[in-house]
Amino acid sequence: MQKTGTVTFSNGEPSLDDGTRLARCADPSPFVAAGTFLRNRGIRSGQSINVDGDDGTINGDDVFCMTDASRTASLAGAPRKKSGAKKAAKKVPAKTAKKAAVKRAPKKAATKKSQRKKAAAKKGAPGPRKGK
Repeated sequence: MQKTGTVTFSNGEPSLDDGTRLARCADPSPFVAAGTFLRNRGIRSGQSINVDGDDGTINGDDVFCMTDASRTASLAGAPRKKSGAKKAAKKVPAKTAKKAAVKRAPKKAATKKSQRKKAAAKKGAPGPRKGK
């Protein structure tokens, strides 16, 4: 038996636009397996599809047990339209007032005192003489 309709996915589970839930009845997770089955065939929500299989019941719900599926001929054979290439507009730089960047000197790296200077500072001895 074959059914045709627009497929939609709800929580990864597919159904046709007439409300028919699609399933892979032989699988332990028939609804999730049906969604994976369709996606692996490149079928996405909103596409018109042909589904082969038989009517069935899972947990008291009427379902369509799929054996095969494909996009309908009108969508499957037609190439996707690509948007036409548009001529790129020339980009004109915006005229904005800019402040001159203020250059600052880099911070001095902290220097480590030698062990001798540390020891002298602890004893209270005067440090080395600066600049003459």
